[in-house]
Amino acid sequence: MPLPTNSLTNTYHRDTYPAISPTKPSLSQAGRTILITGGGGGIGFEIARSFARASASRIIIVGRRNSVLDTAIEKLRGEFKDSTTEFIARQGDISDDSSITDLWDFLNSQNIFVRVLVLNAAQFTPNGNDTLRMDKRELMKAFDVNVGGNFSMSAKFIDQPLRPAGQQLNLINVSTAGIHMHPAKNQNPYTSSKAAFTAIIGRVADEHPIEDVQIISFHPGALYSEGVSKRVDKSLLKWDESKWEVIISNLSPTDRPTY
Repeated sequence: MPLPTNSLTNTYHRDTYPAISPTKPSLSQAGRTILITGGGGGIGFEIARSFARASASRIIIVGRRNSVLDTAIEKLRGEFKDSTTEFIARQGDISDDSSITDLWDFLNSQNIFVRVLVLNAAQFTPNGNDTLRMDKRELMKAFDVNVGGNFSMSAKFIDQPLRPAGQQLNLINVSTAGIHMHPAKNQNPYTSSKAAFTAIIGRVADEHPIEDVQIISFHPGALYSEGVSKRVDKSLLKWDESKWEVIISNLSPTDRPTY
């Protein structure tokens, strides 16, 4: 199944609109700390910008490349220099359990409680049209990040020692349209591993009431991000704008109970 060319609704938005504006008072993220994996560029960076526009108290971006993180933090601090949002960058690799442990140990040592976790980091390779001819070790890299890494991050997030009793958490899984596409040419390791974690986190949602942790999995749209640009020609699709107010509009509000 290719990407759809028509819409199931009368209006199809490719950009933000007032109802989901992060500056809307009812969508304020004031008082919340947000952690975004893969937050140094592309989708993750735009997610960070949207949370900053929603007045999040602290935004932590995590990624493997220090140079990318440094550039991202400089941009965020420059754009939001008049805001009260604190921006923190931490190098980390979610495919490595010790790296994940180091990250959460650091947060605990700094007395930082994370209210919202955005699982955005992803492994796209290996690619190929014959999965059974792939090297198993290369194949498993996609599962190490997209399943194992996201699982470990989620477990650490839910079990934070600094979490106040009764405090609801918000966990956001950035999924992909690829898990619904058949065939997904040359993308089996990526789409299969993303589908696997989406299934796992859905079962986790069955186990935890929304008052404990609100879990959202969503397809982010057709975005011409840095990663996509390395594999796909821009003329292939009419791309959506890389703005992430839709995430914030679905989080449980701070000023009323969750139903």
